Amino acid sequence: MNAITYVLVDVPPFIVMGILYVNSLVRLPYLRENSLLRTVILSTMGALVAGMLSWVLDGRLPAEALYAVNVLHFLFMGGIAFSWFLYVRYLVHGESLLCKPLALAIACAPYAAFAVAVLCAPWTHGVFYVDEGLAYRRGPLSFVPFAAGALYVLAATALALFYRSKEEGPARRRRLLYLAAFAVGPLVGGALQAALPGMDTVLPGIALSVVLAYVSVQRDELALDGLTGLNNRGSLDDHLAARCRATRSSRPWCLIVLDVNDFKSVNDRYGHAAGDDALRQLAAALKRAFAKTSAFLARMGGDEFAVVLDARGEEGVRRALDDVRAALETTGQTRRAPYALSVSAGWAWHGADLERPEQLLEAADKAMYADKQLSKERALPQR
Repeated sequence: MNAITYVLVDVPPFIVMGILYVNSLVRLPYLRENSLLRTVILSTMGALVAGMLSWVLDGRLPAEALYAVNVLHFLFMGGIAFSWFLYVRYLVHGESLLCKPLALAIACAPYAAFAVAVLCAPWTHGVFYVDEGLAYRRGPLSFVPFAAGALYVLAATALALFYRSKEEGPARRRRLLYLAAFAVGPLVGGALQAALPGMDTVLPGIALSVVLAYVSVQRDELALDGLTGLNNRGSLDDHLAARCRATRSSRPWCLIVLDVNDFKSVNDRYGHAAGDDALRQLAAALKRAFAKTSAFLARMGGDEFAVVLDARGEEGVRRALDDVRAALETTGQTRRAPYALSVSAGWAWHGADLERPEQLLEAADKAMYADKQLSKERALPQR
């Protein structure tokens, strides 16, 4: 592949990535997950530019300049895979790795090893080298960047597929499937590029996967809550209607409604940004508590959340709520929140007397407010 062909192949993906980035600034809300997606887009653009420069300037610049361009190219390539992994992990867990130093160190280890190998290439000639004719050549460790990138992408795919197997919401299941499918583009492109040296197929494959991921984000904006990433009220209504119609299922299931206690005081004392973070904190706690179940999680609106849960009796529901409260405490500690969140909860079982969605919602809501009133009475000073 000559330099002109390489540029012609990579310019269209670069333009598309630029359009996606600008569109994301205009269309997507300013949430951490969207910032991570923008990092993936920018890393792809950086890799495309560095790759084109490497081909165009090959044999035309001093060795030092060629080394610098190729080092940047590899670092951007690794940045794509690493930031994609962080993006997928944040979507499924609802919290940043910054809250967990040990997990962050483990997650960074492959990229750190990869970066060291690439940065040392001008002296070790391990990953690549520039020959006497000022041309790029692969080194004996050229597999290291591809292996590190594949590790992150495959880990993200495994994470998405695992959580998809536990998810019942159609919107979340569809989004997790799109996240898992991201691996197809770069892995197929990488296999072709390894088999056909000189052909650039990895970056176009990555760009295609980024486009598909972005399209899924745009589509799911209609079905998911923008602040928490959980299913929204419309998705909850659809899910309840479907469950109520599915009379063939003999599994007992219930609707749990949760409400943050004293949420107004968090907003009044710490500001609305803290209030938003409190809602994300509860969403993260719900994801953590129900990670090993097929529970349907949704934000109903305001500070009210809902869980549709297959459970065995009242004791099973109580244990699940104990898990939520424990996860909420743990999440608050990792986020170093200046407030302690608690929730009131009520639930209603689907059955002959509660067979329609509106009946379940009314009964669960009534039970939740009874629990909230009881919590207030317990908080009163005893005489």
